[in-house]
Amino acid sequence: MGARFASLTGIVLFAYGFLLFHLYEVQLTRGNYYLAQAESQANAANFDTARRGSIYFTDKSGGSLSAAINKNFKQVYVVPKEIADTQEAAHSLSLALNIPAEELLAKISDSKSSFSSISKKAPDDIVSKVLDLGLPGVYASDSMDRFYPFKTLAAQTIGFVGPDSKQLSGGIGRYGLERYYNDSLSGNSAAEAGLTGKDLVLTVDPNIQEQAESALDKLVAEQKATGGSIIVADPVTGKILAIASAPTYDPNIYSSFGLKTFLNPIVEHIYEPGSVFKVFTMAAGIDSGKLTPDTTYYDSGSVTVNGKKITNYDLKTHGAYGKATMTNVIEHSINTGAVFAEAKIGNDIFTSYIKKFGLGEKTGVDLPGELSGS
Repeated sequence: MGARFASLTGIVLFAYGFLLFHLYEVQLTRGNYYLAQAESQANAANFDTARRGSIYFTDKSGGSLSAAINKNFKQVYVVPKEIADTQEAAHSLSLALNIPAEELLAKISDSKSSFSSISKKAPDDIVSKVLDLGLPGVYASDSMDRFYPFKTLAAQTIGFVGPDSKQLSGGIGRYGLERYYNDSLSGNSAAEAGLTGKDLVLTVDPNIQEQAESALDKLVAEQKATGGSIIVADPVTGKILAIASAPTYDPNIYSSFGLKTFLNPIVEHIYEPGSVFKVFTMAAGIDSGKLTPDTTYYDSGSVTVNGKKITNYDLKTHGAYGKATMTNVIEHSINTGAVFAEAKIGNDIFTSYIKKFGLGEKTGVDLPGELSGS
């Protein structure tokens, strides 16, 4: 009986000893690794719990096409506490990830940190290359992030999701619709706290958007312009079918572009509308009874107003138009005709019509950062 009791006691003590040794290994020897793993898994879990809603384009047949979705990527991260030689690690990782060593060094040099992400959307081949280095404290895991299938298409309208200093995981909408509808998309609004974010369906048709951007890129190149914008709207419903600006950027790799590119010039810049304004001038003249479409004047190619000479844009190629109607002014965008029309209307009446058109006020479009005209 005594021998059996002694044997049982020995087995129990051995088991406790093995357990204590394993706990020591887990907590002290590999503690940083498992802590980082837990934080990484928490990142993914938190993002899944409040999964961000998707953004969709709508084609002419009413079908939906994904413009912004959530997608699993490989994330490369480090446990700085486990890295003995940060200089060597930064150099090796720099070659594998094509990231400046100085940038990596800043992320892995905090010896008190147990988790630091160094590449959030790393391709599989790059991840393999990193892991093959066999560097202590360097790991990879699955991480959900935002993905934009159409890349640059409508980028300034859609915006992107960037890091949020207040959150361990996920991110926050930066610029465009991602920012404007961030609470709804993220499920973090007061009424939806903790719930899955709502999807956002746009009236933008990706086919029309693509054609608008292609035409815009061609015009910018031909005219050697610094940029430009196009809006295509349904004249009956007012739905925006395309809203394009150049230059643009790829929200999947937004960090590769300058901050100015993220701004949507259609709503966040103030500029002179140019010849588009002739339509407003003629509308004010006809509605006020000061002009008719057949009202005529004589075009000599230029006119001086308040000491400033205004010339027709095509004077060198076309010459003066001579006798022309207000309809001709719109058809050929004759600058002197717009000057004549405004003079016939009068400054006070003209200004009152401009205000009635709502110019100088915000449109209220659901995009962030809209400025009012002057």
